[in-house]
Amino acid sequence: MSIADEIILVTNDTTDSTVEIAKSLGATCLDRPFVSLLDQKSYAFSLCSHSWTLSIDADEALSETLQRSIRSFLDSPISDVCAGAKFNRLSFFLGRWIKHGDWYPDRKFRLCDKSKGVWSGLPEHDLLTINGEVKFLKGDLLHYSYANINELTEKTIYFTDEYIKRVTTSVNIRILSTLEIIFRSMFRFFRGYFLKLGFLDGLPGLIIAINSAHYVFVKYTKLRFACKSVNNHEDCSN
Repeated sequence: MSIADEIILVTNDTTDSTVEIAKSLGATCLDRPFVSLLDQKSYAFSLCSHSWTLSIDADEALSETLQRSIRSFLDSPISDVCAGAKFNRLSFFLGRWIKHGDWYPDRKFRLCDKSKGVWSGLPEHDLLTINGEVKFLKGDLLHYSYANINELTEKTIYFTDEYIKRVTTSVNIRILSTLEIIFRSMFRFFRGYFLKLGFLDGLPGLIIAINSAHYVFVKYTKLRFACKSVNNHEDCSN
């Protein structure tokens, strides 16, 4: 089902046949040095010539249900009074769709009236901010996330590094104590695996819950040591 009158593809450092395939499907392709996802998406957003824009990443696709929901939404009078739409993102990991835990429903704002939306958020966690009423649409944004555990771990390192770069420039850094770091890490696991039913996703659900706890632990311990380095190895605990 075709739902787009125009396709804009912004790439950087592409070494495969992505651009050739996209052009064969009618996309307008532009290459641009990578600064951040937020920067790339804002640039792509500025190039769109139609009022309504839909943003998806290279590892995402629209389910058939979501395609029908978007088409129905855009063709209905309700789109005249709404500024945008949101929908769930469903991730594929280690051979199965992850339907519980911290990864689902993972609601995303990706469709909006261009005049009422702007890309904001953080360099490592971009966010489409929509000014006006937003409708929830049925169907999932399919996310083909990490090919293996190595990729998941590497992304955790990347996100924690980006967090440290950002917060260590702030004058209002609160360094967590060792007990706080332990508690937050344990609670993240408990929340994802038990409260959000991550155990229903089998072994991949357990891996995700452990990785989420690991992310919290690494993020705050990195901040402790970064703070000590900046302050000539003084004790930064509270």
